[in-house]
Amino acid sequence: MRLFLKRLINFFKEVMKIMRKTKLFMLSFFILLISFSSNGEIIDRIVAVVNNESLALSEIKRESFLPIEEIKNRYSPEKQKEKIKEIKNKILDELIKQKLQLQKAKELGVTVSEENVTSAIEEQKKAYSLTDEQFEESLKKESLTLSEYRQRIRDQITIIALSNQVVKPKIFFTAKEFTDYYNEHLDFFKVSGTIHLRQILVRIPEGKTSFEMQSLDSEISEIFNGRENAEGLSSLSEKLRNKGISSEFIDMGVFNKEDLSQEFAGTFSMKTGSFTLIKTSGAYHIIEIADKKNESINPFAEVKDEIEEILYSKKKDKIYQDYLKELEQSAYIEKRDID
Repeated sequence: MRLFLKRLINFFKEVMKIMRKTKLFMLSFFILLISFSSNGEIIDRIVAVVNNESLALSEIKRESFLPIEEIKNRYSPEKQKEKIKEIKNKILDELIKQKLQLQKAKELGVTVSEENVTSAIEEQKKAYSLTDEQFEESLKKESLTLSEYRQRIRDQITIIALSNQVVKPKIFFTAKEFTDYYNEHLDFFKVSGTIHLRQILVRIPEGKTSFEMQSLDSEISEIFNGRENAEGLSSLSEKLRNKGISSEFIDMGVFNKEDLSQEFAGTFSMKTGSFTLIKTSGAYHIIEIADKKNESINPFAEVKDEIEEILYSKKKDKIYQDYLKELEQSAYIEKRDID
């Protein structure tokens, strides 16, 4: 009982300290009071005060659980303590920034409808191909209720909306910025060359003797080398059938140079309409270069919108980071020990 009273007195002193600094007596008193269980044991505590709101240790623990588990698997016990402290401090900083943004959004009247929250959740389920049952199971694994998850999504959308409201009026572009970026990043707008291949495939039957192989090789080479310039694959396939050689016509598709296997890499240097005969370990391939497109650069007019998105993102990040610094500098932030 004495131990409990001593703890309670110390906590009341802490309350008075917060009251003198932040004039938030009622909020701090309430949060500190519920930090005690019925037997006087501390079950949670404040690790930061952000203007008129507090962050609890339980929030740090919840957000740091998975990263800490990963650290336990990657580092030695000696290194774990240092890394865990780094993670907790980083998460505390991020939660403070989040709190500041949500407070500012509330002040500016930024709201998010329930329909937008539902739509965002449905998009996530679609992106990860999750059924309703799988989605609910994933929430259980993270010890989250649907209500808590919806609040997380609502907070994320709110912060994005705040960012757009703050940033958009401050961003503008000149025509020179667009053309300069294009000319300085031509490699980024390069389109890889492609090649479209079709083939007649002649599979080599198992158990062929060396004499039979020589005969097959001779017949296929004779048909291939004796073809006429205008002769296509269908005509060559018919000639093979007349010789009793079974074959398949296959449209191999369109490839980038790096996608071609070593056996077919040489086709990339050939012209459209060319033919080549390639022998692999299990088959003969009579290849036709059906179409070929050389490497090119997308015209400026086609990528202008893409450039605008890139430039907007760059400027937005810089402007918003400066805005966050202003929020931090003008706010009352008190950090406490999280260990």
